[in-house]
Amino acid sequence: MKGLPPVIFQVAGYKNSGKTTWLKAMINYASQLERVVCIKHHGHKEPLAQDHGDTDSLQLYGSGAYAMSVTGAYETQIMIDRELSLPELIHWYSYLNPDLILIEGFKNENYPKVVLIKSEEDKGLLKLANIKFIIVWDPAIALNVDVPVFDINFWQDHMETIYNYIIEEERK
Repeated sequence: MKGLPPVIFQVAGYKNSGKTTWLKAMINYASQLERVVCIKHHGHKEPLAQDHGDTDSLQLYGSGAYAMSVTGAYETQIMIDRELSLPELIHWYSYLNPDLILIEGFKNENYPKVVLIKSEEDKGLLKLANIKFIIVWDPAIALNVDVPVFDINFWQDHMETIYNYIIEEERK
């Protein structure tokens, strides 16, 4: 499907709700079929942890470089000394011609999303825009929704269905 804009899909939920686990599984599945990139939001006030090592690139970046990149051995690493907005990141990634952009966090953005509900207290997330399906930790949590709901223990059994739903719905 080259030539089409990338499908953009988010995962939203509170800390320890399974967002990263969902993303890793979806990236693993989708990357066998499509070119996938991932954007993660660091929603905490403390600075991002830098890779610990004594590499030249980290030394140069740590010396005050605004941006630093290293390329070779079939990969590129980029470090930029400023926070980028989600639209800026999506625009930047568009140059890589991805088929699918998966986003962790940025929950208030209006992109299609899956929401992970771990407890009753998390039900406020149901007010988010553009929810396409929900994964719940406790099937007894009463959800009055018009979207598919998957149990946290069994959603991976439906990976192909979920993947196809994400791709086909968004490419319509």
